[in-house]
Amino acid sequence: MSQLSEFYSKAILEHFKHPHNLGKLEDADIIEKGFNVSCGDDIHLFVRLKDHIIEQVSHVGRRSAISQSSTSMMTEVLTGKRIEEALALVEEFDKMITGQEPFQEDGDLAEFSALKGVVKMPSRVPCAMLPWGTLKIGIERFQQAGKKT
Repeated sequence: MSQLSEFYSKAILEHFKHPHNLGKLEDADIIEKGFNVSCGDDIHLFVRLKDHIIEQVSHVGRRSAISQSSTSMMTEVLTGKRIEEALALVEEFDKMITGQEPFQEDGDLAEFSALKGVVKMPSRVPCAMLPWGTLKIGIERFQQAGKKT
């Protein structure tokens, strides 16, 4: 399989063509904007919390197939997670996408193995990390503000 065909797997293309949780979430507790200067991807991420548990995540923006797919998959895995768990998943995904750890075959991040071809194309790693980094910044700002939900 060529790098390009591995790169654009069926799962990546499906999430790109039909992204999950697309749209603005009006009553979000966390609203964060992210931008990737190297490729022009941008994201607005919306997170609604209840008792520090993620009830819903949505997104809008203009992104590449890799960034859009990573965002779509991320919104699915975060629902029902405590914000501390979400931050741990950010770190775990970062280690996988940068090749520091292998992609999971099962568990919360198993679907993200569709992105393992990104490891072979380091210039695309920031595309896959954009939603995760944006989420991390949003959660940290929320925590620093000392908000209660």
